[in-house]
Amino acid sequence: MMGIQLVQKSEIFIFFSGSDALRFNKITQDYTKGAIQNLFDQVTASSEAAATAKGNSNVYLNSFGGTRIKLDLPYLKNFTDSQNVSISRAELIIKVDDVISPYSISYGYPANLALLACRADGTEELVYDQLDASDFVKYGGNYDATNKRYVFNIARQVQKILNGSVSYNGFYLVNASPSLSSVARRDNRLQRVVFGGKTNVNF
Repeated sequence: MMGIQLVQKSEIFIFFSGSDALRFNKITQDYTKGAIQNLFDQVTASSEAAATAKGNSNVYLNSFGGTRIKLDLPYLKNFTDSQNVSISRAELIIKVDDVISPYSISYGYPANLALLACRADGTEELVYDQLDASDFVKYGGNYDATNKRYVFNIARQVQKILNGSVSYNGFYLVNASPSLSSVARRDNRLQRVVFGGKTNVNF
């Protein structure tokens, strides 16, 4: 996992519906109070490059949509330098650092996560493997407790990147269900998880 960046989302509003629920909750992320130093340094970094360098050891996926992780696969397009390529499986494996990540004791790790494409303007969009039911069956994103990891198969998205039919600007890893109907919701999860960065000594 090269070029990992942590991205902050500072406020979440939760609106309740129904005849007796005329109120809302506001959740504000404040990393100046109680956050470990490495997480604080990543969230408050002055640039993407600085945040990436701070994430070499660990990156953090928080609850309530507090953080998301930006992943870059910098050599992805090298596969098409001199030939056409057909992709049947493209797995991205992201390992949990359970030495640093004690959250399974209190809340458990997220049962699943979503891997989304990053647009040129920095906004999120679904990957093609989420759009079709037959592709979504292989998409993955569920926590593998035996191997302590999350595995995504994004073959359709990678094929389109290599063909040049979609632009490549990296991916976002978010604490959300990957299903189409609920991937946008980030306000209902207490689970958090810490991942190893590219220089993590636990792997």
